[in-house]
Amino acid sequence: MYFYKTATQPSFFMTIFKHLIQIFISLSTFCSLFTLIISIFNFKYFKGYYVPLFALFVVSFVADVINSILVALVISTAPVYHFYTLFEFELLVLFYWTYFENTNSRKVFMITGLIFPIIAFIDYRINGLFNLDILSSSTEALILILFSLYYFYLNIINPSNEKITNHSTYWVNAAILFYFSGNFLLFLFGNYLMKNYVTYYAILWNSIHSFFNVIYTVLVSIGIWKLRKA
Repeated sequence: MYFYKTATQPSFFMTIFKHLIQIFISLSTFCSLFTLIISIFNFKYFKGYYVPLFALFVVSFVADVINSILVALVISTAPVYHFYTLFEFELLVLFYWTYFENTNSRKVFMITGLIFPIIAFIDYRINGLFNLDILSSSTEALILILFSLYYFYLNIINPSNEKITNHSTYWVNAAILFYFSGNFLLFLFGNYLMKNYVTYYAILWNSIHSFFNVIYTVLVSIGIWKLRKA
């Protein structure tokens, strides 16, 4: 009886775990589509700094579709992530650059936006197109974490009379901070885990990344909905 339990119990829990991961993956894909749809219906409320975000939602949806096709064809999706990371970073930097239009920090956003393609190219030369873009993705995460913290810092030292959670940008910025801080280590050690612990990496990516992506899209969607009351 003892050996029977030890032999079957892990299999049962592993099956449950695999189903949970699949739910996370499906939910993550659905949430990305949902964010794009809610953006389209609320596009008339978008201010200037929200236009780069709308472009990002479109790029994200297209990347998800391409990834799904490549997975079905058993082709590496790594090249997609290389290009997506570059577009994602530039569009998010453009969001911050547009939002902080009356501050001296705009030069920092502009400089990082100009330098990042060089970092992406160095990443390509080091890791190639068919390995994970750990240099550019981890650099992107670190920079965007700092930008999102800067947003909160400015709102702390210059508080408005209105409750901060009523600001649509609060939810978008919280989404950026949550997503990139949650995935930073996964981005940083991606290639090492992929080469040495490919099964565990697949589990980590499909669970952790999908989880934070769901939270990211939910928070962003709340921010977009808040535009109606702005």
